[in-house]
Amino acid sequence: MSSTVLQIGNTAADTVGLPRQATLVGNSNQNAVKILRAITAAGRDAHRDFEWAQLKREHTFATDASSSYAMPTYYDRMILGTAWDRTQYRPLVGPLSSSKWQEYESGAIGVTGLSTLFRIYSNSDGDKVIEIYPSTDTGNTLAFEYIDSRRLISSSGDLQEDIVADTDVFVIDDEVVEAGTVWRLLRMLGLNYDDEKLEYVKLIDERRANDSGAPVLDLRLSGGSSFDPHVPSTGYGS
Repeated sequence: MSSTVLQIGNTAADTVGLPRQATLVGNSNQNAVKILRAITAAGRDAHRDFEWAQLKREHTFATDASSSYAMPTYYDRMILGTAWDRTQYRPLVGPLSSSKWQEYESGAIGVTGLSTLFRIYSNSDGDKVIEIYPSTDTGNTLAFEYIDSRRLISSSGDLQEDIVADTDVFVIDDEVVEAGTVWRLLRMLGLNYDDEKLEYVKLIDERRANDSGAPVLDLRLSGGSSFDPHVPSTGYGS
C-alpha cells in the first residue's frame, strides 16, 4: 500500500534528523513547512522526469474540418509518437516547431502527399490546443496518448494535481518521492546530500526501467516488418 504524504514526510524526517510531525498540511512549524515543500518538489520533479504507466491516458476526438482542437482536461504533456489518424490509418507528423509550422502554413508550397501535420499551441484564452494542418475531413477519429497532470489521489479516491491533505498518496512510486524528499531536505538544512541524491538517481533509473517494461529486441533484417507474426523464434536455417 502506498505511503501517505504524512508518512513520507516523517520517514524522510527520521532519515535527516528532523522531529516527526503530527501534521504537515496547514502546519506553520518551520520543520513541517520544509518537509512539505520538499515532498511537493520531489513529487513534481518525479512526475516530470518520466512517463509513468500510472499517468498514461489516451485521448480520441472527431474532426470537424477545423484546424484547432481542445486538449483533454488534466493534460500535462503528449507522449511522442502516439498521434494517429485512425480513420486514415496514418500517423500524424509532429509536433512541429513554430518555424517549421509557419513554413508550411505561410509558404508557397505547403504540404504535399498524404501527411497531416500537428503542433501543440495556445489559443487566445491561454489554453493548450492541438492544431492540425491541413484540416482533415469531418468525422475522422484522431488519437494520441498523454500524461495526466494529476499525480496524487485523495483518501476518497479522487485524483488531484497538488497536495491537499496529509492522507493524500502519490499515484507515482512513493519510494521515489521519499528519496527525492530526503536529499532536498538535506540541501535545505545546508548538509551534504551528494550520496542521497546519487541513491535517488539510481532508484529512479531502476523504477523507470521496470515501470512499463521494454520491447523485445528485434534481430530480424531491417527490411522485415515489425508486425510480421510468421517469423519463427527458433529453427532459423533448418
